[in-house]
Amino acid sequence: MNRRTGKSLTRPHPPTHQASRRSSTLIADGDCIFRAGLAVELGRREGFGEVYETGSGKEIRKLTKIWKPTRLLIDVALRGLDFRGFVRSMMSDCPDLRLVALFPPDEDARRLAQEAIQLGARGIVDKSLRSDDLLRALDRLVLGASAPRRLEAAAGPSPISDGERLSRLSRRERQIFELVADGWTTRAIAESLGITPRTVEVHRHNVVAKLEVPNTASLIKLAIRTGVTRI
Repeated sequence: MNRRTGKSLTRPHPPTHQASRRSSTLIADGDCIFRAGLAVELGRREGFGEVYETGSGKEIRKLTKIWKPTRLLIDVALRGLDFRGFVRSMMSDCPDLRLVALFPPDEDARRLAQEAIQLGARGIVDKSLRSDDLLRALDRLVLGASAPRRLEAAAGPSPISDGERLSRLSRRERQIFELVADGWTTRAIAESLGITPRTVEVHRHNVVAKLEVPNTASLIKLAIRTGVTRI
């Protein structure tokens, strides 16, 4: 049975694999595209169990008590959260929690993520990693019995061409991609296309998965490279 908070900013993703139901993963990240795409991908992989997500630093303490995740992937820059204090508290209260700090390609954010390791975090992962590299890093950190304490790398070029990735999108997904790249919000897209915000979110999830982009910045870069949008 899915547990719900009644808030649109949190959303459970049912597990794909029967054997994973005893575990659960909470993704706490303010980037809705990155968060949604990661939730979809982890929901398809063994070992992560039920996957929940939130973009609210103010809600995360309450949500961890409600959902009791065994794994927590948290952005060091999550708004409304004292990151150091939260990690210290969580690792003290839940020493078996596998907490991974996610950080954007910024030196200050990297240093903050590294502090989390000293506080007991499982490791850190650079959010600018290419999608498949990011997932492999999380597999090793979150699921591995003897995972390294730190995994980070520079993003590399995808072996799949931009044109090939764009060709995967349906006509509606292409519309959503173009509007998101132009900075439209979910609500604005829904009103413009005459569909519900929930339907927009479903399309956004599919766009993220098909384009293999790890975050909003990468999606916009892809749109610029392919001429879909301009700076």
